[in-house]
Amino acid sequence: MPLDFLSMPERTRYEIVPPTILEVDIRQHFHLTYTDRLIVLPLRGETNRLGVALQIGLLRLMGFLPDNWWTQLPLDVVEFVAAQLRIEPGNLTTYGHRQQTRSDHFLLVVK
Repeated sequence: MPLDFLSMPERTRYEIVPPTILEVDIRQHFHLTYTDRLIVLPLRGETNRLGVALQIGLLRLMGFLPDNWWTQLPLDVVEFVAAQLRIEPGNLTTYGHRQQTRSDHFLLVVK
């Protein structure tokens, strides 16, 4: 079995969030359902709620979470999700400072 089964462009695709996401994809993948809200709303702090909601959408869109995804998201995606939660989109800037928080949230979303 070859060690490099992915080409460089394929590997790069798995490391980054697309710099632009079509509006139809934003609406389809980042719309928060009733069940999504049951997961997100009880979380402590607006930053955590926004971060988990965005993870849900990214997993729907991409099927995985790239490293440092929260620093790569297009602003229109963050604004779309923040508007649904009625919070400021700027709250994402402080998300993910603790590795344990990111890990806990990822496990919550995957469940």
